[in-house]
Amino acid sequence: MRTVEVTRWDPTRRDEVLQELRTRQGSSDSKTEDIVREIIQEVRNRGDEAVLSYTATFDGATLTPADLKVTEEEMEAAWQAVDEAYKKSLEKACGMIRAFHEKQRQSSWVDTSSDGIWLGQ
Repeated sequence: MRTVEVTRWDPTRRDEVLQELRTRQGSSDSKTEDIVREIIQEVRNRGDEAVLSYTATFDGATLTPADLKVTEEEMEAAWQAVDEAYKKSLEKACGMIRAFHEKQRQSSWVDTSSDGIWLGQ
């Protein structure tokens, strides 16, 4: 497995980090892409076991499979903590995405002709 540089989040540098991310130029770093592909493949192959291993490696957190499950109460508490304007934008986006994909649905039909032949699409 390759080594990935881990940077700890420092809330006192929030604005500085956000500005760096906004102004950073995209790059095609094949080494990083290879590492990400390897991580994705490990998660596909080993599932939660890989997630827990990477969490320990990158975040220094020792978790169990039970820790990965988010309860309904936690989901509700998180939703209540979100700013109302942000909630409205999420709900609007959800509605737009749903409407778009509903238009992609294929309509099918089945009918029977007078001589008993089934017709359909």
